[in-house]
Amino acid sequence: MASTTTVPAIGVVMLHMGNRPDELAEALRTLHAQQDVELDVVVVGNGWAPQGLPDWVRSVHLPENVGVPEGRNVGAREARGEYLYFYDDDATLPETDVLSRLAAVIAADDQLDELRIRVDDRAIDLLARQQPVATDLRMVVTAMQMAADLERMGDLAKHVAKVARLRFPTCAVPAELRPT
Repeated sequence: MASTTTVPAIGVVMLHMGNRPDELAEALRTLHAQQDVELDVVVVGNGWAPQGLPDWVRSVHLPENVGVPEGRNVGAREARGEYLYFYDDDATLPETDVLSRLAAVIAADDQLDELRIRVDDRAIDLLARQQPVATDLRMVVTAMQMAADLERMGDLAKHVAKVARLRFPTCAVPAELRPT
């Protein structure tokens, strides 16, 4: 039986004003090299008529520069995907699995949330039907607490992945907290 593994679909929005063609080409090269993801790339020409883009890139022309927030909003309306990634035109992705790893962390949070609900439901059912005492009761309560802790860790990992995605290429960790 063949596996039916699906890859995450990521809509990528990139603003460009036509003033850094070499940086744009490098950004698109490292983006196109991403593995295990399906990309829908939209370059928003912010005051620039997009031209010379690869055929796997769609474009939107804004006759005047509307600024970063509105330019990203225009791109977000056009991009298709399960996830949305804002990518600077002078950024590069250092590894070919950056986007797939970010998507995996965000997706795993939903699985952890579902797991916690199942553990809680089973524990409550066990408490109601079996009325455990002493060691057995401690084990059930501990399982519920562990499930809650895992779910919170998943929420934190999801938040870190989102912050890293939004801050890229700038490091999300403040300089004073980075190891020296």
